[in-house]
Amino acid sequence: MNILDMIGGALGGNAGGTSTYGQLFEIVQNMGGLDAVMDQLRAGGLNDQIGSWIAQGANQAITPERVRAILGDGMIGRAAQQMGLSPERISEIIAQQLPAVIDMMTPDGNSPGGGFGGILGQVLGGGR
Repeated sequence: MNILDMIGGALGGNAGGTSTYGQLFEIVQNMGGLDAVMDQLRAGGLNDQIGSWIAQGANQAITPERVRAILGDGMIGRAAQQMGLSPERISEIIAQQLPAVIDMMTPDGNSPGGGFGGILGQVLGGGR
């Protein structure tokens, strides 16, 4: 099993997966894609946390409140409305699951050259 298979399985195998990872993917897509969300989080001061998710070793946690403060009520609210979830739940899913997904996507401790969205596209689109 390669890394793309592992991520695909964790994400439920498609954008509409029933796993929480599948929900995370759908949320991120509703927010403009993984690279856009990561850029927002970096701009909001989470460089150290994101670095820990990419690097080998323990992942630094983020709180749902911090996610919501950085991404904003507009971005969170639109995703919540599109998915039929509360803004609080959207923030919780991002805070709980995004570190693990980024960690799975970077097993060698290096950020993907083409961005994170390209890897998810390969996994979920079947382009291996």
